[in-house]
Amino acid sequence: LLVAALVFVLFTQPGAQLGVRIASAIRDGMVPASGIEGSLWGPLKVQQLKIGVAAADIEIDNAELDADFTQLARRRLDVARLHATRVTAALKPGAPQEPPPSQEGAITQLPLALAVRDARVGTLVVTPASGEPITIDDIALAVSWVGDHVVVEHLAANTPWVGRAQIDGLAILHPDAI
Repeated sequence: LLVAALVFVLFTQPGAQLGVRIASAIRDGMVPASGIEGSLWGPLKVQQLKIGVAAADIEIDNAELDADFTQLARRRLDVARLHATRVTAALKPGAPQEPPPSQEGAITQLPLALAVRDARVGTLVVTPASGEPITIDDIALAVSWVGDHVVVEHLAANTPWVGRAQIDGLAILHPDAI
């Protein structure tokens, strides 16, 4: 029965819709989604997704995800495509935080290997809790993260500060430096 339920959620559009409704219910309605097409097996399209967390309210419009979730058992996630036409994040005011001790709090490794082949966002709007919105357009990213090595194959965006910016490279992450 459990296998049948898992197959239903992963491989069917009604299953994907049910999975999103369950996720929203678990998070007390903090993850509503609409316009779900496809399956979690991929590709999955979501017309609008809203995520409410303590630090921000996030809205994602016209998202598409195509990932190989079968590799999760091997502690690997391959994302072939992750696209959204618009992402808005309204940051919430929070209590000032003290910096973490030198070895704690820094993300130097993920619990799995991650490869993102083609991620794109048409427009990203970030609104600080007490400030003007910052808009970054035409974001494109191809990246992999294995252990403490992050390889940025391509990152490009139109920024309000320098116009079109592009970078690529390798970073080795340490708790106190890159």
